[in-house]
Amino acid sequence: MKRLLALLPVLVFCLLCAPAALAATTEATYLDAAGTEYTVKATVVTEEDSAWSDTTNGWYVVQGNVSLANRVTVSGDVHLILADGAQMTIAGGIQLEGDNTLTIYAQSTGETMGELTARSANGNAGIGGNSFSADNSGALTINGGTVKAEGYVGGAGIGSGEGGTGSVGTITVNGGTVKAEGSAGGAGIDAGSNQAVTISGGLVTATATGAGSSGIRGELATGTDGDAVIFASSIEDDDLQEQWEGLIFNNTEGAVYGDLYTLAQNVTIPSGNTLTIGEGQALTIADDVTLTNN
Repeated sequence: MKRLLALLPVLVFCLLCAPAALAATTEATYLDAAGTEYTVKATVVTEEDSAWSDTTNGWYVVQGNVSLANRVTVSGDVHLILADGAQMTIAGGIQLEGDNTLTIYAQSTGETMGELTARSANGNAGIGGNSFSADNSGALTINGGTVKAEGYVGGAGIGSGEGGTGSVGTITVNGGTVKAEGSAGGAGIDAGSNQAVTISGGLVTATATGAGSSGIRGELATGTDGDAVIFASSIEDDDLQEQWEGLIFNNTEGAVYGDLYTLAQNVTIPSGNTLTIGEGQALTIADDVTLTNN
């Protein structure tokens, strides 16, 4: 008995010195921008997360239903996989600024894609910079998934925070369903006047209401083989319009860009909008796809 009691302090000391439990990791599949499937070891996102970084391997995966109460900060080159059926809500949005980058992936296409909702506060972007920051927004790439980003009090849904003075990183959408909402004075997607917004695929809705607001702020490009469907309450910079490819609505006026466009996903044209198919152009609706005109 005396010997056992003597060992107890040593056991207690060892337990106190033990490292904190490591975050759970798992192997997760994801689709890249071209739709090719890969497998990677990723850290499972939890409700206690407040930061994602590349200090380990920089890969994270969302599984099931996850709700985060505070803003999550991205550091380094971070990759986020939205697993099929996953639903994640971040009440404070995602802080992405400076040289930091975030790439979002899905595991499949269609209704099974995982979903991310990022809501900001206090003039911050839903995904992007803080308000009145001199080091504003990092680079964001969305390859898949359902991504909903909401700005607040002048903050963009994606991109710049209210009154941001720093440069804004590139914003690229290659696929998925993206809904970016800015508040009065902000933009749905805001890359500023010094960077391009490249939307080459997916279904993208970018809106903002009120004086000084824009749907898309920045030079809009679609890539050389763009097939995106874009609904924007306004597009500030259409200098590259002659190079656009896809189905694009600027405010209420929609048009087919490129000689031949094939609609590969269900789309509903809202009431009050028009769609123009120009002379020499063709719009093809793929099998099992519906174009609804309200």
